[in-house]
Amino acid sequence: MSVRPGKAARVAGGQSLGQSLGRPGNPPLDFSEVFPEGLQADLPLDFSEVFPEDFQDLHKDLSEGLHDANKDIRQDVFAGVPHEPPARGAERAIYFGRRADFGSNAKSRFFFNLFVGLFFLALFWASPLTESLSAADRIGSAPILPVTVEQVVERPPDLFTQGLLFHDGQLFESSGLYKKSALRVYPASQLSSPGVLSAAKTLPLPPQIFAEGLAVAAGELYLLTWREGLVFVVDPVDLEVKRTIFQPGEGWGLTFDGQNLWRSDGSHRLQRHDPGDFRPNGPPLEVRDGAKQLRQLNELEWDRTNNLLLANIWGSDLVAAISPEDGSTLYYLDLSDIAEKEKAALSVEAVANGLAFDAEGRLWITGKLWPRLYRISYAPGQGTF
Repeated sequence: MSVRPGKAARVAGGQSLGQSLGRPGNPPLDFSEVFPEGLQADLPLDFSEVFPEDFQDLHKDLSEGLHDANKDIRQDVFAGVPHEPPARGAERAIYFGRRADFGSNAKSRFFFNLFVGLFFLALFWASPLTESLSAADRIGSAPILPVTVEQVVERPPDLFTQGLLFHDGQLFESSGLYKKSALRVYPASQLSSPGVLSAAKTLPLPPQIFAEGLAVAAGELYLLTWREGLVFVVDPVDLEVKRTIFQPGEGWGLTFDGQNLWRSDGSHRLQRHDPGDFRPNGPPLEVRDGAKQLRQLNELEWDRTNNLLLANIWGSDLVAAISPEDGSTLYYLDLSDIAEKEKAALSVEAVANGLAFDAEGRLWITGKLWPRLYRISYAPGQGTF
């Protein structure tokens, strides 16, 4: 994920970054191309319209956006925040500039860098990345169910998993990140064989596309994009793109319940879509645990046995089981024992993400950059309250 620009950001000619880069179908926010060597210091990006008051959302977009944006940035360019931290709900900005142009002496640079370090350290410790989603202020009273690992399968360790599904004896996986997004298909028979999963076919996506959730409906694959405003409809046999549909709004997770496609966008809302033209079908479903909104819903999977929606929750080790009728959360699956082992050897971005029921109705899970798939079992109705 990368930072979404606000309307105050300006590039050459006075055009805003929101106009040049933040619109559906346009390239991602790649600062190495936006800011050439003639970069002006102290160029503000206004995030007041992007970030709500929710502090966790602020941290998520700031940390992930700066991480992605700075990967390819020139060494003499920096990104920082204002000297005075903003109040909750107030305007927030990030500043970009040439290191040689910012500050007139070593003392000012020292205090600026010290503040930036303390600011992001505070964000980190206050974020959901530092602990499992078990805090009382983030969930309600729905029970938390333990899971049992039944099988472990090795897989490629460099995939930023966004979508996972079984179809016609194949395992399909969509993986994200700009310049790395792709759709892969593996023979499901490999899951019962030793060794690392090896893709039989791969559809690499254009470098400006960040792939997200994946679902199959009426014999076609639907592949979401994050902020590009596009849905790719793909033939599952040859992985050829059959058509492209414009979809305003963000794409995170996607699943099919036999009648409707369900899309998440990182909020507490799930939107139904008609297969075929992907038109919205009715108002969004608001997901709650008791009186609390359940936000940051990510990868989705339809539980056909229990007629429930399963959702990974970004930044947590829990999977929510959601009623499609009223949006209530019935229980959570606790993946913390699995996730802690995987994240211990990886980065904080290596969160649980990826849910798929196989033909036998068994649930498989994985995570971003995880080198393993896990088949798990659980017993609804038994858990901690």
